[in-house]
Amino acid sequence: MQYNELLARRIVAEVARSSVDGGALQPVMLHEVARRLKINEASVEAGIYRAVAERWLIVEGSSLYRIRLTAAGQALSPPR
Repeated sequence: MQYNELLARRIVAEVARSSVDGGALQPVMLHEVARRLKINEASVEAGIYRAVAERWLIVEGSSLYRIRLTAAGQALSPPR
């Protein structure tokens, strides 16, 4: 598994863990995910690009990125 894929999977798992609000999936702030995972900015960008390319995540916004899972991302993340 390539490093970017590993980062992407870690980010998807964290988004899945932190985006549940009353049973509904909510977008989360990218910088919050990076902070919780202790990933630097360059690495988080590489992981996000890979996750978007794999269609696991959708990025919303222009400056303060909000990210949310796609159906494929939900299927990838472990069950709660």
